[in-house]
Formats: sequence, structure tokens, C-alpha cells
Amino acid sequence: MQRRLHTPAAAALAVALGLVHFHLLALLWGRLPQFNPLFGWMLANLAGSAWFYPLLWLHDLLISVLLSLPLALLIHWLRPRNWAPLLASALLPAFLYFNWPLIGDMRVQVLTAQQIAGWLSQIAMLPAALLLVHCLRHRQTGKGGD
Repeated sequence: MQRRLHTPAAAALAVALGLVHFHLLALLWGRLPQFNPLFGWMLANLAGSAWFYPLLWLHDLLISVLLSLPLALLIHWLRPRNWAPLLASALLPAFLYFNWPLIGDMRVQVLTAQQIAGWLSQIAMLPAALLLVHCLRHRQTGKGGD
């Protein structure tokens, strides 16, 4: 059974799933601090220190990478040897859609370090998850693909 879709169909599927994925992440992040004791600990013990924001960013990135694993697995399953175009198809439209108010109004706004860190996190989470899937798959099969 051939698993790979033709490139236009796979790209369209990646765009749709990328938008759904980012939307679900936004919904999950609204509830996640209630269920994550590490965030409460960091807030109670590190707030106000120089470590708080870098550790919070790293914490959020790691959780986002873990939550991105299902989409990364699907992209790897669709195109195990040529996943870069599908990664771009899933990531870029969703990033632009969810950040358009900030990107579209750049002429009157100054970027802050938090916005840049947030954008880096949004851009890095899916590639990091896909790299993790690829490395684990390579380790499992010994040849880097199927």
C-alpha cells in the first residue's frame, strides 16, 4: 500500500492540518497552566528573577514540541524523504494567519523581545518535532526512513 499522497494533495492536507494544529494549540495553551505544576512552581519561585523568562520560553517550547509530534508524525508518514515542502506548507500559512495582526501592522509597532521569542518558538516547534520524529525513526530502522 502506497502511503504517499501526490504533492499538491499532500500540501493541501498539510496546510489544513497546520491551521487546525495551531488553532488547537491556542486552545490547549489556554487550559494548560491549570494542569501543569511546573508553571506554578516557576511563577512562585522564579518570578522576578533573570531566569524566569528564558526558562518559561524553554518550557513552553518543549511543551509545544511535544504537542506538535502528531502533526510531525503525519508529515513524516506522508513524505518521509521529502518532508521540507510539507513542513513549510503546514507551518507558514498557520504562522501568517495567527500573527497577521502583528505582521500587518509593523509600521506602527516596535517588536519586543517577548514577541520575537514567541515567533521563534512558533516557527521552531514543528521543525523540532519533525526532527525528533526523523531521528527516532532513523534510530528505529537504521536507515532514516521507511
